[in-house]
Amino acid sequence: MDNFGCNPFSFVKIKIIKIKRKYKLEQWPKRFTSSQLLTILIVVVLLVLAIIIGKLEKRPPKLLLPQAQAAVIENEDPYQPWLADLLLRLKTAESSNDPLAVNHQDKKKTGESSIGCYQYQPKTFIAKVREYNLLPEVEDKELMNWIWDCRFQEELTGLILKEPEGWRHWYTSFKRLKLPVYQAKVGS
Repeated sequence: MDNFGCNPFSFVKIKIIKIKRKYKLEQWPKRFTSSQLLTILIVVVLLVLAIIIGKLEKRPPKLLLPQAQAAVIENEDPYQPWLADLLLRLKTAESSNDPLAVNHQDKKKTGESSIGCYQYQPKTFIAKVREYNLLPEVEDKELMNWIWDCRFQEELTGLILKEPEGWRHWYTSFKRLKLPVYQAKVGS
């Protein structure tokens, strides 16, 4: 009988023996050599590392700015990585990424419900779309079909966030999440 305490790979041997007994895998070798056990251990470690590295690569990028306090960004290109991260965090805070989200609680405060990924109120949505001339051929009633389009709202939100004080449309979310603030210099 083997003395498992002497072999540094005894825990692997014990596991293999239990698996063999449980699943009746008698065709497996009765005894593994140290080199076979070492090879198995290395393969398992490499597989675990590959899984961990794969998960790390799939994570969304971290905010490139300090999160401890709201930062002021001046004259940055609005399509820098910080904006993509900011839009994602803002969308998550406003609607949990749900394009069909409707906040009826806002109706008590402002008279209109907030709609979509970035929780636009209809009047604000129509006014900003017209201000940026995004859909010049579309009538106001038809614009309400676009309020449900998450990508369109994201594009509009990116433009609004470029405005001086544009972030104030989402004041509560910015303050609660301590999101960075973009302030464009007037006349730039």
